[in-house]
Amino acid sequence: MTIYLLCLIGLVTITLITLILIQFLNLLTEKKQIKQKSYFKKIKIMWQRIQLDKVKLSFFTLFIVILITIIIFQLSPKTSIDNLFENLKPSMIASIVDAAILVLLFNWVNSKGENKLEIKRYIEEIDDLRYSNSKESIFRIIGIIKRLNKLGSKNRGNIDLSHVNFGRIGNIELFPDYLSGMNLSRAKLFQTNFSNLNMPNIVLNKSSGGGIDFTNSEILNGQFINCDFQRINFTEAYLFGANFSNTTFRGECSFEKAILEKVDFFNVRFPPDTNFEGARVNKDFFNQVQDWQLRGDFQFQNYISKQIQIGSGSSCFLFKEQ
Repeated sequence: MTIYLLCLIGLVTITLITLILIQFLNLLTEKKQIKQKSYFKKIKIMWQRIQLDKVKLSFFTLFIVILITIIIFQLSPKTSIDNLFENLKPSMIASIVDAAILVLLFNWVNSKGENKLEIKRYIEEIDDLRYSNSKESIFRIIGIIKRLNKLGSKNRGNIDLSHVNFGRIGNIELFPDYLSGMNLSRAKLFQTNFSNLNMPNIVLNKSSGGGIDFTNSEILNGQFINCDFQRINFTEAYLFGANFSNTTFRGECSFEKAILEKVDFFNVRFPPDTNFEGARVNKDFFNQVQDWQLRGDFQFQNYISKQIQIGSGSSCFLFKEQ
């Protein structure tokens, strides 16, 4: 009975020491007078991430408990350690291991559940805001999307951005990096307005919708892979390096005066009357067309390319044959 009591007292003591150490780390990271060196910033960021993740915090606590236990064993007299292990029953060790596993499993399941509830709440909030035309609502929706991206695009499901007028937040010069790298994969985009925006590296893979407006938007290296769009407008859009692989366009579709240099249209389906008038393309554009294996009836054979002097250089543009 004495050995059980000693083990219990030892575990409680180790746990208290661990909690005190964690609290000390909290106070340490909150002190403003500490010099903000780069290595300390990295440690602080890492500790904050551990605190926000219950599973990581459980592993960290378990690690500290084991570490303190080992230190106590090392500092204790050898005869005391031998007597402890002789009297300690294997069932006690098994119980401790089971308890640790159950705590870790509970925290893992709990964190996943909280994650799903948070995602659901964010998506419902977008649904409440997306019919509003106020700038405040648009900025709020963008902020929610960024938070959903941090939670992981695979877990967030489909975001419905139909009828959201992102063009309300101003022209592209006012917010140069605000929309950079947003992940809108699998989004629903019916009557969505992205005009006059700067959206470099935006990801819209597997998205669908109709009546979408990208007029005069800058979409450097945008990703539009495996999308299904009906009635879409890219007039005067900057699409340098954009990837439209395996995407299907239906109904009215315009790339008039768009910049399409280094764009990828592999296995794309265009409607027969797609407009590429005045689009800027690579000089070897028609060689690329042969490699794209376009689907459907649309062909670029009705277009010709012309070299036009721009400043000190020249660029290639598409025009319909007269």
